[in-house]
Order: sequence, then C-alpha cells, then structure tokens
Amino acid sequence: METSSQIDSQSVDVLKKISITYTAGTTPETRDVVETPRKLEFVFGVGTQGLTDFEYALAGKNAGDKGQVEVAAGMFEEFFGHLLSPYDFFQAGGIQPGRIFFQYVIDGISDTTPSEVVKSMAAAVGGCEGGCGCGCGSH
Repeated sequence: METSSQIDSQSVDVLKKISITYTAGTTPETRDVVETPRKLEFVFGVGTQGLTDFEYALAGKNAGDKGQVEVAAGMFEEFFGHLLSPYDFFQAGGIQPGRIFFQYVIDGISDTTPSEVVKSMAAAVGGCEGGCGCGCGSH
C-alpha cells in the first residue's frame, strides 16, 4: 500500500526536486534553438515572486510526463524566472525568434533536504552574500 508521502513524491509539488530534460525550437516541430537535450534540476516553488509561469505549467504533473510550452522571446525571463537564463538560448545559437517552443520531459521528482531548499532559495535571489556555507556558489 502506498503512503501519502510516496504518492506526493510522484507529482510536481512545492519543495520537490524536479529533474527535466528539454529542447527548444522556433516552431513546435523543430529543435533549432536547443538541438541536443539539456538537463535542468530545480526545487519547485522557491522563487522570490512565487511560482514562475513554467512552474505553473508543471504543477501536478508526474515523472514521465511530456509537454511543450510556447514562450514569446520577450517574455522568457518572466516565464522561466530564476530557473533558466535567456542567454543559454539566445547567445549560444545566435537565434532570437519571436517565439520559442520549449519541449520537456519530467525525468524525476524527489524529496529535498533542508540544505537543498536553502541553497535553491539563495540561488534564486542571486546568492547569499557569503559566509553561511549554504553552497549557493556565490562566494
């Protein structure tokens, strides 16, 4: 019999560690912005402004679920917030489309440790200014 904790760990929810693989293209069928699948791992729901639009799109989904979101290039930072930088897409490939189609697969969902939550919160605000040992990488 599954416990509530086991069931919860299977769906995207606040303070869960989410692992995804993604690609992106200028149309729903292409992968010309991010051709080779990339990994992204983050703690869901630790941003300073609440959930990002991308997190809303993932909420309640399960490991193995696939999806696609369409994002206007000018809305990239607002849509992904602290999770992804537009520079990862637009400087590397030199492509600045009006829209990107971001395809993803949720590879895994797991519980977090308190230190992972603190590290993610510090990273979401640009670091902790040093000395605390949180591991955010800003010092």
